[in-house]
Amino acid sequence: MYILKFLFYSNHSIYVSCFLDIKTYKKYADYIACESEIWIADMPEHIIHMNGDRFIGPR
Repeated sequence: MYILKFLFYSNHSIYVSCFLDIKTYKKYADYIACESEIWIADMPEHIIHMNGDRFIGPR
């Protein structure tokens, strides 16, 4: 849960798309913008970063 606390309490704005399960994520995966963060409730300790070299936070 540290990652989620960092996302919401850091000094930077980060937008996170959230899904209940991997099946729902796969349904909308083609519509998610590059450089987006994705959180899936079935895997709460993991964050998916769409296409890019940075993770959780601006450069």
